Amino acid sequence: MPQALQTGLTTAPYREIVPGDITPYLQEQFTLLPRGRWNWRRPRSGSMILVRGYVDLMGASVYSVLPLDESTWPAFAALVERNNGIFGGCWCMGFHPEGVGKNTTAELNRDRKLARVRAGTAHAALVFHGGDCLGWCQFGTPGELPRIKSRAAYEKGQTAPPDWRIACCYAGKGHRRQGVAAAALAGALDLIAAFGGGTVEGYPENAGSVPAGFLYNGALSTYEKLGFTRNRKIGKHRWVVTKLVKPGSA
Repeated sequence: MPQALQTGLTTAPYREIVPGDITPYLQEQFTLLPRGRWNWRRPRSGSMILVRGYVDLMGASVYSVLPLDESTWPAFAALVERNNGIFGGCWCMGFHPEGVGKNTTAELNRDRKLARVRAGTAHAALVFHGGDCLGWCQFGTPGELPRIKSRAAYEKGQTAPPDWRIACCYAGKGHRRQGVAAAALAGALDLIAAFGGGTVEGYPENAGSVPAGFLYNGALSTYEKLGFTRNRKIGKHRWVVTKLVKPGSA
């Protein structure tokens, strides 16, 4: 695995602080850490460096984020296997055109996912602590990820397709509510920037209204902290949120 840039703070009594994203919200958070220090560098297209860091309650753990590809597939697969194939053997295929269901198996979904990774048609930001993958944020073009939740309601109000979609946001058991999802989403935005940027859509729900195990697209609050704005509602708790990502900068 390539060497990752490490990001840390000397004082960290707060969760979900993501260095590198200079939004007013996060600037306010950093004023609470007067002795804090952080460093990051912008990824070049195809690079495999840390694109975000996360500080946990003890101030010692640092997350690194790497793209899903053939070199990181073994760590991704190990995480999926530790979590029973994800939602009954989905292998993060549910939003791809192939989908999942009665006509698929966990083995078939795994093979299809690996084939997409090898073909460069499956994208995700993987969150690591050391050599272990803890979670991910899936992203891709609308053609790569057409099977979004609340699709009928979404299409009724759609005016123009986005350049990119955020789909599955997942943290493995034992690592939830520890900022993994926030680090993954922030990493996905950096990777999108490295691919040239554009309009990014997500479809999160309010974490207070949906059990954590069913927040397939992540929590609304996490998106808003990273600069997404609400566009329209497409379900009881589900929103379309958008953000314009500039090339080379999230």
